[in-house]
Amino acid sequence: LVYFEKNFIDKKFYYGFDSFEGYPEPSKFDKSFRDAKKGDWSHTNEKYVIQILSELGFSSNEIEKHLNFVVGFYDNTIPSFECGKLCLIHLDCDLYESTKISLNKFFPKLEKNGVIIFGGYHNQKQWPGMTKAIDEFFGDDAKLIKYDQISNKPYMIKI
Repeated sequence: LVYFEKNFIDKKFYYGFDSFEGYPEPSKFDKSFRDAKKGDWSHTNEKYVIQILSELGFSSNEIEKHLNFVVGFYDNTIPSFECGKLCLIHLDCDLYESTKISLNKFFPKLEKNGVIIFGGYHNQKQWPGMTKAIDEFFGDDAKLIKYDQISNKPYMIKI
């Protein structure tokens, strides 16, 4: 159960990073039965994301005022992106290089007791590159990654 105070969204800004062109070129660490290729998952766009958020209960006013899309491949957008402290990161990059870039930039900005959620972590058969990048980044601290029983999503609370 998660409790958000009334008007929680009015106090935060949300950034969605996506190329909307699909994957960049996968690295040698991303080899799996999925056979990920450049351009895979190119079916999404900003309108699709906004539709999903609307279905989750966000009003169009909330989305317009508080959601910002940063469009482009991570290696072109994330290194120069400026932001303050973060309270929540949902990292679902799938690929090795994208995960590395994201962790290096954003994890140091995560506040103490902030939460980072990992989509695809420990699904070695599907996303070996993402798992490798996370394990490399956290080293022994990867043991702090837990699983939410309801969503079956791995997460970590920054200490």
